[in-house]
Amino acid sequence: MAVSMAYLTASFIVAIVKFSLAVRTLPDRTVSFVFGLFAITIASAIGYGWLMGELYIENIINSTIVFISLAVFGLLIILKLLDIYVDKKFPSWRSKKYIEYISNEECYGGITFPLGMRALVLVGGSDPRIIEMIRIHEEYHAVNKHNLKQILFMYILFTLAAFLIKYNLQQTILFHLYFATMMVAFIVLMRVFEVSADAYMWRKLGPEAYERFKAFLKARYGVEEPWRAPWWSRLTHTSRRDITMTTGDPIGAHWELEFPLLFSLASATLLAFSLERSPLSSPLAVYAAPSALAGSLVVIFLLALALRPLVRRFVDSRFTDRGVFNLSALLSGFLFIASFSSIFFGPLTYPPMYAFTAYALRHYLASWRKALSLSGVGFAVLLAINALLFLLLSRA
Repeated sequence: MAVSMAYLTASFIVAIVKFSLAVRTLPDRTVSFVFGLFAITIASAIGYGWLMGELYIENIINSTIVFISLAVFGLLIILKLLDIYVDKKFPSWRSKKYIEYISNEECYGGITFPLGMRALVLVGGSDPRIIEMIRIHEEYHAVNKHNLKQILFMYILFTLAAFLIKYNLQQTILFHLYFATMMVAFIVLMRVFEVSADAYMWRKLGPEAYERFKAFLKARYGVEEPWRAPWWSRLTHTSRRDITMTTGDPIGAHWELEFPLLFSLASATLLAFSLERSPLSSPLAVYAAPSALAGSLVVIFLLALALRPLVRRFVDSRFTDRGVFNLSALLSGFLFIASFSSIFFGPLTYPPMYAFTAYALRHYLASWRKALSLSGVGFAVLLAINALLFLLLSRA
């Protein structure tokens, strides 16, 4: 508990310093106030999570599900209290889904901050055409609460890390694999949100979206191609934003190995978790997990190639060849994880994995009927392959 209290004390000092500097440097006191609230809220949320984690480690809470539920519920309470305070401080904001602040300066850019359950959208620039493009992009983030979803996602992942610490697994390969999976998952989620916002921008502006985007790149970075942008922009927003902004492809901008890498890391983590319960856990997991990582990456990639003709039947004209493959890779990743997890946790893992797969596909197909149908066909293929392998192994 001493670590959590030390973190909370230090983070509050940093938050107050940031608030003070913002008041002195920003001309608008409202924006300064919001930045201060944002810094203090995040510091409180992370500190609260680790405090709960240490309490959990001390066995005050003995159920993993109860612990995660209480932690997330507590975070939502903090955000809702912030909502109530902001409503009292700024009554005119009560009816708004998000708060927008535009700075008409030469510094081009846009960012969305979580502000309680709402969002604060900051937009900068002097060209009205570029400002409109940025506003549309950030509007999608704000309306769909992407920042809040990212915070909740990371919060759940950190509480699961506390679960591993409880069982003294922080020095094992399982813990390292879990953190690698967690960081890759967060980056992939961020890129999914950014590509979705780009697709929304294409729906609003049409072919002009990419022309305005090139003007933005030229004004901010001095380049006109997204693959020439700084590495941090390519990491969070992908390097092929041109695909989405010229065709409307909602998934084609992702790297071809992005989803296979994520799911192969997740499968290696599942294997390491199962091996940690065996007597030969440490030496076996050290050798088995890297092999599972490489092997599952190859299998998911090959399965994506095999499923590509099937997936092509369910997509519309927006999808490029690269987009069709990425959707196939996403589907094959879910199928592989479902099959892999059923080995350790039984066949009851199939129904929730089917539901989650359909939910993910619906995000790209924009149709529950297509998403459920494609997921159903995919899982039918998976069960047929598993049955065939079972028959072959039983005869051997």
